[in-house]
Amino acid sequence: MVSQVNTELNSYMALSEKIAEDRERKRIAREIHDTLGHALTGISAGIDAVGVLIDIDPGRAKTQLQSVSTVVRDGIKDVRGSLNKLRPGALEDHTLRDAVLKLVHEYQAISHLQVNLTYDWDEVDLDVMVEDTVFRVIQESMTNSVRHGHASHMQISFLVEDAYVMILQDNGVGFDHLQVGYGLKQMRERVSILGGRIEFANRNGFYTRIELPKEKKEENLFMIKVMIADDQALIRESLQIILSAHQDIQVTSAVADGHEVLERIPQDRPDLVLMDIRMPKMDGVMATKEVKERFPEVKIIILTTFDDDDFIFRALKYGASGYLLKGASTEELYQAIQIVYHGGAMINPNIASKVFQIFSQMAQSNYTISVSEEYVSDLSLTEWRIIQQVGFGESNKEIAAKLFLSEGTIRNYLSTILSKLNLRDRTQLAIWSVQKGVTTKDFGTESDSR
Repeated sequence: MVSQVNTELNSYMALSEKIAEDRERKRIAREIHDTLGHALTGISAGIDAVGVLIDIDPGRAKTQLQSVSTVVRDGIKDVRGSLNKLRPGALEDHTLRDAVLKLVHEYQAISHLQVNLTYDWDEVDLDVMVEDTVFRVIQESMTNSVRHGHASHMQISFLVEDAYVMILQDNGVGFDHLQVGYGLKQMRERVSILGGRIEFANRNGFYTRIELPKEKKEENLFMIKVMIADDQALIRESLQIILSAHQDIQVTSAVADGHEVLERIPQDRPDLVLMDIRMPKMDGVMATKEVKERFPEVKIIILTTFDDDDFIFRALKYGASGYLLKGASTEELYQAIQIVYHGGAMINPNIASKVFQIFSQMAQSNYTISVSEEYVSDLSLTEWRIIQQVGFGESNKEIAAKLFLSEGTIRNYLSTILSKLNLRDRTQLAIWSVQKGVTTKDFGTESDSR
């Protein structure tokens, strides 16, 4: 018995160390990407300028080389700081405002990008982590404006509204289809960690809006209460360790089967259940059915290896908000909980095509979703496009990218659509979309006339 306990403890310790190691690796990768990307782009632009000036104005060429040299030295300092787990070099000896001004002046000195800065955060008291994130986001945005957008002008505004708002707008080429590469992905991760929101849009160039909560996270903490249901003790304990590392998640209980889920919900009152699809006594499918009938406000994410289509079919039919493959990363698990808690649906991106097959199967079975034609006639063109994408099994993030809208806008649209059609949830909407033939229609590219 003692040997078994020691073995499990060693497993938990190894898992905790792996989680910490993975987080630190990602943090350092973000730091190095931001610092090197910024420095190398600036150096490249500065040297190009020297090439132009050297024959026509050697004096200016020399000045330009001096500016490039300054950026190189600061870049080296930043990289060393990242590797030594320190803050960005500019923030070591400066306020956020001064650090941003220094960054702007350096960039203007070595590139053709001209930056206007509006700063209304003088009375704002930010902690170190927020300042680091803001600085890195500006750094990455300026780099992208030059490297990808070929912009000549950027407006950076620090505003105080209901939240702390930062807006970055350049006059570059913008985008037809936004490709979220490493840099934008890391920006999203940084802002998400702070409990904020970030939006990218094509508005006569590349537009970025960031909202950060005014209260510090510890002081304005809302807890997402999560119940874990899995028949394997090691998985239950591992998930509990992983989720408890997040300050906005409270694991209310960890149970072994569907009966225990139903017994514990009245006293634990979880917001969400992570439900293993295969459990003894009562499996995840039947537990989902019972939970949604008795406690409809409780959201459910099915954990599965996705080798049993029939199980998924029925879990979705009974009201699960989505499912995630076992073995998903800790970040994917955390994001899935956030998405579902805020009213979205989580479908693992690797199995989107299979999702559509399942929705089609459900639509063709005797499980019929009825919607009054009176409700249907009130739908706008954008709403039809969103319904179509839901029928394809796309996530809010994927729909937002395809329709050039923010994820928040998509969530608002979906709430309105469900209300208009009098449907219970996203799953019913997806099934109705396939049954109605929405997934086979062409809605064109015209804007709403309403």
